[in-house]
Amino acid sequence: MNGDLTMESISDQLLRLLGKPENAPEFQELLEEIGDAPRTSDLGQDREYGFDAYGFGLRYDTEQEAFWLVTFEFGVEIVKSASVKPFVGALPMGLTQVDSKRDIESKLGVQPIRQQRISKRFERAIFNLPPHRLDCLFDSSTFSGLAVHLLSVRDSLGGE
Repeated sequence: MNGDLTMESISDQLLRLLGKPENAPEFQELLEEIGDAPRTSDLGQDREYGFDAYGFGLRYDTEQEAFWLVTFEFGVEIVKSASVKPFVGALPMGLTQVDSKRDIESKLGVQPIRQQRISKRFERAIFNLPPHRLDCLFDSSTFSGLAVHLLSVRDSLGGE
């Protein structure tokens, strides 16, 4: 990683990209500071930018011309398979990789707007933090965090 970018500050920088276009100066600065070209994938209406060496990614809505999703991966299968390094920086909003659902509720001061058991092992909780949503994946047996996804509420972008 080049420049002044630190893993401690990157989550806030990524959060500021939500709702902005690909040609935003903030995105161009991020690309320059990281130095490594991201893995890109076209996923229908979305374009994914994977910064696999750093454990985070971005989704870009090509129709709305705005970034709408930031992912921080640190305990999911893709990380365990070694195709993506775990994110080791500070998460936004004072969250940490070891926070439980209860810890996140306490730190944010809100209850999830939706919770669901994805499988016997995984639980998901979504928190509404306008203009964003926080989507967290937890290990049901330990209640510790596995992944954090920050979403720009697509309604505010004119989409879903």
